[in-house]
Amino acid sequence: MKLISPPLVNAGFEVSRADLTINQHQILKDIVVGIAKADIVIADVTDLNGNVMYELGLAHAMGRRTVMITRDIESLPFDLRAYRATQYSTEFDEAPKLMELIESVARGVLDGSAEFSNPVQDFAPEVLGKSEQVSVAPVSLPLKAGRGSSEAVAEPPPAGLLDIIVELSEEGDLLQGSTQAISEATVKIGETVAARSAQIEKTNKNLGAKAAPVLRQLMKETAKDFQDFNERLVPQNELLRESGTKIGHLTNSLARLRNATSEEEVKRLRDEIDSLTNAEAQFAGAHASVTAFAEVLLGLPNMERTLSTAVQETTVSVLDTAGIIELLRAEFARARSLMEEKLNRVGV
Repeated sequence: MKLISPPLVNAGFEVSRADLTINQHQILKDIVVGIAKADIVIADVTDLNGNVMYELGLAHAMGRRTVMITRDIESLPFDLRAYRATQYSTEFDEAPKLMELIESVARGVLDGSAEFSNPVQDFAPEVLGKSEQVSVAPVSLPLKAGRGSSEAVAEPPPAGLLDIIVELSEEGDLLQGSTQAISEATVKIGETVAARSAQIEKTNKNLGAKAAPVLRQLMKETAKDFQDFNERLVPQNELLRESGTKIGHLTNSLARLRNATSEEEVKRLRDEIDSLTNAEAQFAGAHASVTAFAEVLLGLPNMERTLSTAVQETTVSVLDTAGIIELLRAEFARARSLMEEKLNRVGV
């Protein structure tokens, strides 16, 4: 709660945990009622605790706005990663990032800019009844005491089909630029390290027992190569994350707006499903390559302190790249499933 409650309170929400209720005999009732009345639900799905997953299912079935957080995104089922799942750390310098994210989402709920969805809305929307929390941002949301105003906040008009198509094209260009920059930097570090390794091998062969000082200097130079690579990778990861998040949102918005009521619309859906399937395959390959690179880095021996530190920092950034790619693949898989479901409903 120490990472979740403060940012929600800062945004103006009242925060409660039904499982901490004094009346243990009515804890299930309190949980169900609490979720039903909630404006937003934050679910920590670390370790996939059975009670938490049950409560998450309730929130999805009731159509509540839901944010999932976890300390290990890899443990979360692949299909759920596209539904506002965020990895966090309790380390001193990382914890504030989670708090900033939660407060940003909470304020987005208030001003109508935060959009939510869940598997029930995607694949069985009719059972959600009149709940609109996950289908559109609230038309208006009364501000509670302490939010600085007693007036409701109007929802801005949602993006139209043409808006989404144009934005997808623009974000696609940005995504391509980031992936290209990361690819070029990765190729360069690979070539540089290969050349350094050849130097190290030659030095070790020629100097034998007297090689240590020269080898140490070569490893320090290799450390600088990794530091330079990491300095290029970190900002590109942020650009990749930003573009990937927008593309995931836009792709799924497009999937919801598409219809299958005419032959032309059915053909368009099939073409887009093929495109998404190809994109999933490409991102799966990219994820495998980046993960393999990280495994190589993790397997490097500890020969010199500066080099080991640089390699550790680089590994963290490379694994971050892999995580971003995997999340984007999950978003595409979700959009493809939505489109396939539309075709299934009309029997084509």
